[in-house]
Amino acid sequence: MGWDRVCCSGQGSMDRRAFLGLGLAGTIMTGSGTAGPASAAPIDINAPDIARQIYRKMRYRTDSGVVFAWVKGGHMAEVGPNLTPLHGTNLGAIQRVTQRADGGFDVRSMEVYFSTDPDTGRRLTTYRNPLTQADVVVPSYRPEASTVAYSKDNIPSTRGFPGMSAELTHYPVERSVIGDTLYLRDRSRGRYVSPNVPVRIVNEISTLSAPLAEVLDPNTTSVNARLDSNDVADWPSWMKMGNQPGIMALYAVGGKVSRFEDMPADWLEMVHEVYPDIASDPIAALDRA
Repeated sequence: MGWDRVCCSGQGSMDRRAFLGLGLAGTIMTGSGTAGPASAAPIDINAPDIARQIYRKMRYRTDSGVVFAWVKGGHMAEVGPNLTPLHGTNLGAIQRVTQRADGGFDVRSMEVYFSTDPDTGRRLTTYRNPLTQADVVVPSYRPEASTVAYSKDNIPSTRGFPGMSAELTHYPVERSVIGDTLYLRDRSRGRYVSPNVPVRIVNEISTLSAPLAEVLDPNTTSVNARLDSNDVADWPSWMKMGNQPGIMALYAVGGKVSRFEDMPADWLEMVHEVYPDIASDPIAALDRA
């Protein structure tokens, strides 16, 4: 569900669907992102170099610096055709991007996640499972920063989490233009293995969107894209589902912002309450042991 984990390559070897058939040919001047005459050469958003830059601008940035991102929504239990609200998700990511000489980049990231009451939005510490009617403790882990290295083609190095190994599969990024908006569709599958708990599979599908002209502007290094995020996964072990059939799905929205104070107000309130040291200096928190 994390902003940092829903990621795939932006390389041009993917399905090369240009936007010429969408009535946009000639509306973008090559290298400028401004309106131009119909005879101007259009920008092919699937050309390898352009596709790589588009992905970096919308997900992270093309220069070195800090970005912040958030994901907010609700988890549902899907049992047959029926949906049952489970709990909410309120997640924020603090990230520092560092460009490397080989054309790749590193992302130092800390995700601060809260499970929330689906009705009030308040932070949960205990939880009544609506399917089993059992009371369970909501796990709480102090956020830890980690670094992911991305190749020149935006391929992330595989990483797990403390006490967990991960096998990640990334699928082709799909790029499309509708009106004046550029959309990136990402899909990935993670297989997470932890001691003494069942293997968990998480499928993530996300769609990033941003103004086309802003993304193609050569003077822009980062775009505050919007996010639609959906996960389909096995039950997490902490919910103690036992043999309960079904799967868990996340329906969420999110986005990227330039400043910490522009993150969602309710998330900021919880960070100040639970992790005041992170709230007081979020960038320094990335480098704490």
